[in-house]
Amino acid sequence: MRYVYLILLFAVGLVLSSWSADIAHTVSDDGEEIYLTYCKSCHGKKGNLGIGGAAKLTKSKMTLDDRISVIKDGKGKMAPFGAILSKKEIKSVAKFTLTFTNE
Repeated sequence: MRYVYLILLFAVGLVLSSWSADIAHTVSDDGEEIYLTYCKSCHGKKGNLGIGGAAKLTKSKMTLDDRISVIKDGKGKMAPFGAILSKKEIKSVAKFTLTFTNE
């Protein structure tokens, strides 16, 4: 009977560990992927759309730290994403926005 409990406990452990690994993979720190999910609708795929007063990121001279702050806290009509994205994700998005070339 003791072996049955051990086997059952082992099986549950395997299921839970694979489940938590799946959850960890659903949250991405890929800046481009996150940008396309949350930012593209206003800033555009290439950062040059500027809908509803959104900054044209191709013209931005903001530093990485400034971009992180704006993404986290919002600015003007832009909503804050600090409660939605992790610090790591925010930094990844900010770094990705630096790849847009200036017009």
